[in-house]
Amino acid sequence: VDETSLKALVRHQPIILVPLGDAPLMKKLGFKTVIEHNTWQRTVVSLRRMDDQKKELSLSFISVPANHWSCRGLNDANKSLFLGWVVAPSSQQHAVYFAGDTAVLSEKDHRDILMNPNYGPISMNLVPGGPNHERDTMENTHASAAHGIYSHFYHLDL
Repeated sequence: VDETSLKALVRHQPIILVPLGDAPLMKKLGFKTVIEHNTWQRTVVSLRRMDDQKKELSLSFISVPANHWSCRGLNDANKSLFLGWVVAPSSQQHAVYFAGDTAVLSEKDHRDILMNPNYGPISMNLVPGGPNHERDTMENTHASAAHGIYSHFYHLDL
């Protein structure tokens, strides 16, 4: 958590979506609207277009499994969830998957995220890649660049 960046956002009072267990930190920083997510929870946010206030866009933010551990301080390892996110428009087209910081997911979680009928097809897959060295020590917390590429094409019928 980059507290300096978050503090710069407080004056705008955006809606903050966080993994279960992280709301107290966000409220301590001054955010008023903080929504905690468990895995597979959905929050719908409606936005108005800047050029036409009558047109509205609804986006679903769905928290999805990630394979990592959480820690915000010295004594709070795994006291909150660690999640990825899918952002999907109400049209159920062109969803975006943001994996967050994750190791390789189980085959089931990977399939459930990338081929989920509840939010339509994933058009953009943002999976971290690296570090690529010392895979034996990193594989439990970080996916490799090769896995990021594999993940992007996993759901395509090639």
